[in-house]
Amino acid sequence: MRIISKPVTVNSVQFSKCANKGTFTFRSSLEYKFVQLLEQSSNVIQWSYETVNINYFFPYDKKVHTYIIDFAVQTKTGMILVEIKPSSKLILERQKSKDAKIDFAKNIAKWKAAQIFCNKHNYEFKIITEKDIK
Repeated sequence: MRIISKPVTVNSVQFSKCANKGTFTFRSSLEYKFVQLLEQSSNVIQWSYETVNINYFFPYDKKVHTYIIDFAVQTKTGMILVEIKPSSKLILERQKSKDAKIDFAKNIAKWKAAQIFCNKHNYEFKIITEKDIK
């Protein structure tokens, strides 16, 4: 699957399971494709886009930041918080520049905070890539 980073603007009325109201913009076509899968899944009750915020500490700048989770998905068996990322962003060795390595470290800090949050609330945390969206 070709990953396009071009934003996709939609209106929530297009989606029967969307909890968001009004118009919003997905940051990539991968996110939009994921939503199409959510809408087709009989296991999904409802989903929302960028509605869960989690604070995390980033050791590089020694500051607390806010991580906005891509999707909150209510299924028949529980809540899943989902981050959508290209698979190339999940491998440290593929990050060549200093900025890319810092972004990688920031993502790790975010994902650790998300896992702690999910454990506390009995949610599941998943990172979904283009390899998972067929």
